[in-house]
Amino acid sequence: MAQRPESARRIRALVRQFRRAALAVRIPFLRRLLYWTAYLGLARRGVMLHSETHDAVYQDGFWKRHYDQSLERINRRLAAAPATPPVDVPSFQHGELDLDDLHQLMAANIPFVIRGGAQVLPMHEWSLDYLERLAGDCAVPINEAADRPSTDTSTPTKSHHYYRFRTGTLAEVTAGIRAGKNMRITTAEDVMHHDGGRLRQDLDLPYWERVSGWDRNQRHWLRSRLMVGKIVGAQLLLQPQNAFTLWHSEPGDNFFVLARGTKTWTLAHPYYTAALRPRVKTTTNYHGCNIDIRESDDVQQQRGFAGYLGMPKVRVVMMPGDMLRVPNYWWHTVVTQPGDYTVAATIRSNSAPNWTGPGYTILRLLDRQFHELAKAYAKEGRIGDRHIGYPRPPRKADKSA
Repeated sequence: MAQRPESARRIRALVRQFRRAALAVRIPFLRRLLYWTAYLGLARRGVMLHSETHDAVYQDGFWKRHYDQSLERINRRLAAAPATPPVDVPSFQHGELDLDDLHQLMAANIPFVIRGGAQVLPMHEWSLDYLERLAGDCAVPINEAADRPSTDTSTPTKSHHYYRFRTGTLAEVTAGIRAGKNMRITTAEDVMHHDGGRLRQDLDLPYWERVSGWDRNQRHWLRSRLMVGKIVGAQLLLQPQNAFTLWHSEPGDNFFVLARGTKTWTLAHPYYTAALRPRVKTTTNYHGCNIDIRESDDVQQQRGFAGYLGMPKVRVVMMPGDMLRVPNYWWHTVVTQPGDYTVAATIRSNSAPNWTGPGYTILRLLDRQFHELAKAYAKEGRIGDRHIGYPRPPRKADKSA
């Protein structure tokens, strides 16, 4: 029992050190408050227009001007900051932490990686052959976009360069990966429930509810009603080598478990949301932007992302068998390394309302799509691809995202 206070002190010291590095560039509170106020106003009151060159363009007006001004003030401050090297995600070996240690890290709302944390799960053995045999005929949303930025560096690349979905089968994706094609599954929920939820069984979801705190929270009068820590989704990711994911963030906690392949993750605290120049919208299941981390600093400057370059970044390379926790609203972008395809799963849990992304938290409470999702979950006991926006309808005349 004497070891527990010492372990708690060690984790508190690690959390303080990590936070100082991940939040090394400070932004005045008033500027952040004005930014989130403008974001909410534009999302709720702005009028979106079609643009041939940019996503999420809004008609000129009070909230548009207010948003642009507050956005640029923050980005000018970040652009003037000296560059800082990437911060390492706190890393632990499997078995190094007990459940109390994990709860302490979860409460700190920081990312952390458990090396070998997925090796004890049956999903560690997932392969193309296994997935194809188990659920090859199951319908999944397939992304077939080129996954490359535009050659025109004068403006941000529009999102359709990275997202082009259609409905197909899991077997199509496995065959495409074997043939060296670009098709991939980025988030597929329904396939996890195929055949009585066989793939979900390979993830040992009750274990993740112990880690997320649901075992304790369901006995709390408020947290139980908010379902804090409840696992609400588990999604398959199946991608070829060199696959890429743009910067994005989500409202819940994610546990990312990697069975095969190598991925480089780069993350950023939601404190720096303005630096990502996010696409402003009212729906809150997913927040995205148009910054491609693979481009050079010179190209980022040309596209108008100087503030992004000054933003502190957090990085980790995940190997097969690793587990990464991504807290709610933390921005992240992922590059799949060459040499092998990747098989992974994302396990999503509800998180408590917090102020790490204040505007997003408020917007979430006002989001009709979220309320419909919550009602569907209460009725059906699960979410599906349709609840998280997949498959996305095909674009017509390249409409703005």
